[in-house]
Parts: sequence; C-alpha cells; structure tokens
Amino acid sequence: MPGQALEVQLLELTRQLMAIPSISSDRTQCHRALDWVIEQIGPLHGLTRHDFEYQGFRSVVFSTRPDRRSRLVLNAHLDVVPAQSAQFEAQIRGGQLWGRGSYDMKGAAAVYLQMVRDLAAMQPEDRPDVQVQFVTDEEIGGHRGAERLVPEGFVGDFVIAGEPTNLNICHAAKGVYWVTLHLEGSPGHAAMPWQTNNPLIRLGQGLQLLQQRYPAPVEPVWRTTATPTGVLAESSHNRVPDRVSLKLDIRRVPEHTQQQLAQELAECFPRARLEVVQDSYAHYVDPANPWCQKLADLQEHELGWRPEFYREHFASDARYWTNAGIPAVCWGPCGANMHADDEYLESDSLSTYHQLVARLVTSC
Repeated sequence: MPGQALEVQLLELTRQLMAIPSISSDRTQCHRALDWVIEQIGPLHGLTRHDFEYQGFRSVVFSTRPDRRSRLVLNAHLDVVPAQSAQFEAQIRGGQLWGRGSYDMKGAAAVYLQMVRDLAAMQPEDRPDVQVQFVTDEEIGGHRGAERLVPEGFVGDFVIAGEPTNLNICHAAKGVYWVTLHLEGSPGHAAMPWQTNNPLIRLGQGLQLLQQRYPAPVEPVWRTTATPTGVLAESSHNRVPDRVSLKLDIRRVPEHTQQQLAQELAECFPRARLEVVQDSYAHYVDPANPWCQKLADLQEHELGWRPEFYREHFASDARYWTNAGIPAVCWGPCGANMHADDEYLESDSLSTYHQLVARLVTSC
C-alpha cells in the first residue's frame, strides 16, 4: 500500500476506534472495541485466533502459529481512562489527532490491527513467528488480561507493549504498591486526652518519619516514592477515635523489594497493621539485551536516529512478562498528554511506527 494511502487508513482506523468510549469500567464498550477490531481484521487466511476471557474480561490473540508461544509478541490495550463525551470525537488539528485514547494507545492498536491484516495477506510459508494481543483492562491494572495471559502461555522471546513512548524505548518502570496502615488506639472524650491513646498522634509522628525516609520529590527522580493519599477516622468532633487508617500510594523502583518496604513502614508506624491493597511488579529489562539492541539498531537504520532507553514512573502490562523472565519493553508512537484533556497523537507517527513494526516483524 502506498505510504500516503497507508497513513490515511491508519488515521481512519484510529479515529473510528477512538469513537468507541471504551472506558475500563465499562465492559460493554470495551468488548465492543474488541469486537470492532476483530471485524476490521476480517478473514484470517490461516492465522490462529485465540479468544480468552477471565472474570468477564475478554482478550483476543492473533498468531501466525497454532502454538501459544511466539518469537515476537505485540501487545495493545483497547481500554482508556474516563473522559468527557466530546473527547471521543476525534479531531485533526495541524497534523495532530486529538481526543481520548489517541496517544494512549489506540493509535498503536490501529497499527497492530493493520499488522494482523498484513500477516493474513502473506503466504503461510512466508509468515514470521509472531502474535498480536488485544486486551481490555490495562488502565485498571491488567489483572484479568495480560497478567492472566502469561501463565496461560501467551508468551514469546520478546514482547513489545505499544504504549506511547515517542519512539523511544521504555525498559524499566516502577512497581505499584498500594497499602493501608491501620493504627489502633484508646478512644475517649477529646476534653480529657490524658484518658486516651490517640492513634492520630502516632499517625502524625509516623508521617514525619515517612517524609524523612521518602521525601516528596519536586522533579522526576528514579527512586521509590511513598505518597499519602487518604486518612480514614470515624469519630465525632469531640471524641478521640479508637482507630485511624492511612492510604499510601508507593511506587517502587525494581531493586526495592516489598519485604524491604514492609520493614521500613513498620519502623515508621510501629504496631500498625499493614493491609496490601495492590502489589504489582516493577518492570525491568537490561537495555543491553540482544532484543533491545536489535530494536534500537533497526530504528536507527530506518530513521537515522537511535532511540533513547529510559525509565518510567507509572506501570504498564510489560511488567507481567519481565516478571516471568521474558524481556519486554514499551515502544510506541509520538504525541503527548496521556490521560489529560488535551491528549493528542502526531498523525504521521502512525505510518512511521507501522514501518518500524513491519521491519521488526519480518526480521523474526
């Protein structure tokens, strides 16, 4: 397909996919987006399609082989974060596609959709060993999509999550460790504090120690952060509560273990009960990994510049493969402002990304 026609087609696929308000919490719309992708791919001409469902969350995998393991895995999520209704009406402004999901990550999903079409159009004996995955729950943790696909055997020698990276390569990301600390005390009348054991006092002391251990950064830094996000204490204005709970959002670097974190929290909040709400792996692959270098070499050859390897502060589905010992990176098109009201995608990066993905796929 000529370059100009391909760019128009990829842009139209992205626009139509964006029109489906597939917010993670809306299973009907997420599955509508998945069914739309399946319909747009059309005849498989011998490709294998795996349909997977876990706890009401659907995923689909297209593979050039009947086996679940492939040499290369491409992964895209079709769910998005909430947005105003107008944001689902894609707008093109000066070479940019604006709207929810354009950058994160329906543009890359459209490229992967087209890649499945391209694979289906090949002669079976010419098809490389690759699979393309579409999941519907990445924005809420991926626990029923990617996290389940890995133990089900949908793995490969190398995995690319098409998250927006401006054609750089994200090789590491912090793990998510959400906890609630419960502190017990002795209630009583606030006018007679000597008769009480106020858990709020201990909470304040603990927060001071926590701030000393994890000072809030004023700019992006690659270290663990521990951010208080809520305090729960049911009591009247004149009563010391018998218990108080503190919510913490901890983003840990890969070398910082959950066991270390639990010990450090115990030192800041003695005798507090630790409730783990979410414990998601950190993501890490060595940039010197041969697959990572192959990807960087390919892009440098095609575009004339070498992508930067960088580390990210938020999580992606790539962590589920690296936790299983499989190298995985995030690598996707260009744009800005994911999750914001002014999210946009650089339109011409779609055809560039397709060019790069196609080169990588055919090299497998």
